Amino acid sequence: MLYIILPFIPLLADVAVLFIYRGRIRLIDTRYIIALSAGIITTAAMVELIPESNIESNYMYLLLGFILFYVVEKLTMLHSCGEAECEVHTLTPLSVVGMALDNIVDGLGIAIASFIDPWLGFIIALAVVTHEVPQALTSTFILRRLMKPHREVVAMLLLAGLMYPLGGALSIIVPSDLYPAIISFVAGVFIYIGAGDLLMEAHRKFNIYVVISVLTGVALSLILKGLHI
Repeated sequence: MLYIILPFIPLLADVAVLFIYRGRIRLIDTRYIIALSAGIITTAAMVELIPESNIESNYMYLLLGFILFYVVEKLTMLHSCGEAECEVHTLTPLSVVGMALDNIVDGLGIAIASFIDPWLGFIIALAVVTHEVPQALTSTFILRRLMKPHREVVAMLLLAGLMYPLGGALSIIVPSDLYPAIISFVAGVFIYIGAGDLLMEAHRKFNIYVVISVLTGVALSLILKGLHI
């Protein structure tokens, strides 16, 4: 049942962002959220996913995940940004497709990880949440700048969030012998998102607290790894 339940956790993160968007929760500087996410998601890929991926045989899938999502991000301009840095971005149909693809892959990765080890599935779900929050905030910042009505913001975030359970549901048709390859692919995606996207965005303007936030994310992932051991 975990493969069904865990992919709903990022969807709940989207719902939480809706409350932030409505101003019911005080916003903190988005860069710190992005930096924390970069530390968590990159470390999770390296210490949780890669060891489970039979990397000696599946290293090409890791590279494929990294390159594919590099291309997707560049084609769709889909990445997290702080409210002050979002002026140059917009949301196009291609951006929405890229976001949906990202979320489906994340949901699939969560479900496959839960088949391998329930704790691993939980860790990956947590990493995805830390990535989803800044991405959802970015979407709301852009939609607000474009003067979109609140119902359109709600519809978009909920639709994007539902892609996680869809990805999780797709896991039931994946043969078990492909699990390591998929985990390797998701690790490549995480490394690109964490190191190639989130980390660079967090350091658009240098701030020592951004560095501390990244290191905090790394430390949290290592602590969770230690709890698992």
